[in-house]
Amino acid sequence: MSDAPWERSGVEPRFDERLGILSRSDGPGTCTSELELAPEHRNMEGWIHGGVFLSVLDTAMGHSIATLRKREGIARAATMQLSCQFLAPPRGRRVRAVGRVLRLGGRSAFVEGVLTDEAGTDVARAHGVWRVWRTEA
Repeated sequence: MSDAPWERSGVEPRFDERLGILSRSDGPGTCTSELELAPEHRNMEGWIHGGVFLSVLDTAMGHSIATLRKREGIARAATMQLSCQFLAPPRGRRVRAVGRVLRLGGRSAFVEGVLTDEAGTDVARAHGVWRVWRTEA
């Protein structure tokens, strides 16, 4: 994955990068984020922690809004609500989340995300609402 084409916030180190999440824009309103799973991502039962899935989904979904930053005059956005359904344990060593903006309003964005494993199985699905701050005219 290459560096994202949208403007970086300048915040270092960023949580998603520290976790190892790599993201790329797939065009306006969409983003793909990937993570190579590691032993430290496991919970006490030995499964990948649900918070890891949510982090990858939240990253892809939030970055999908960032792809619209210049075109839609968005200064920043923040997650207000995120709902996730965990569907299956992942197979393989890598997961991929695709985030997509469903609707962008004046002060909010409605976004969906799907997390899949290397076999293409849906591992988790999420829907959320982001607060959007517009650039001043």
